[in-house]
Amino acid sequence: MSTNIKKIPADDLDRVVAVQQLSYPQELWEEAAIFHEKQRVFPEGALGWYEDGILQAYLFVHPWRKNETAPLFTENMSLPEKPDCLYIHDLAIAPAARGKGAARELVNTAFALAEQNGLAHFSLVAVQNSESFWSKFGFTPYKSLTYSGVPATHMVK
Repeated sequence: MSTNIKKIPADDLDRVVAVQQLSYPQELWEEAAIFHEKQRVFPEGALGWYEDGILQAYLFVHPWRKNETAPLFTENMSLPEKPDCLYIHDLAIAPAARGKGAARELVNTAFALAEQNGLAHFSLVAVQNSESFWSKFGFTPYKSLTYSGVPATHMVK
């Protein structure tokens, strides 16, 4: 794991929300309690990219089913019995950290985490026209959808 990446402690969830709000439209904002729930079900999947001790980017991942989208705003989350992929639920980079390799480091850390957990496939929902970004990591479109009222693409690898 990169020296800039560490598991996000619970006391940094307010900073997660702040980075999220700098990165996504309001329709996709989740509260700190939702991120806490993601941490609870898969603690090793709450990864932060830190610069000078301050969270500047984050990635939340968890085991899931490749052809299913994970819901937003889930307060009582549970993981599927037989997951077949690592689901990239959320990646956000604060403007001050963009162009510094944070996204690549976080995604590569997720790939290593999947391997450690015996998961060979990946799934995500691309929003804000980010399909070309994700295609650089080998993701391909699975289907178009609307995610919390926002046009999106379910992608798999």
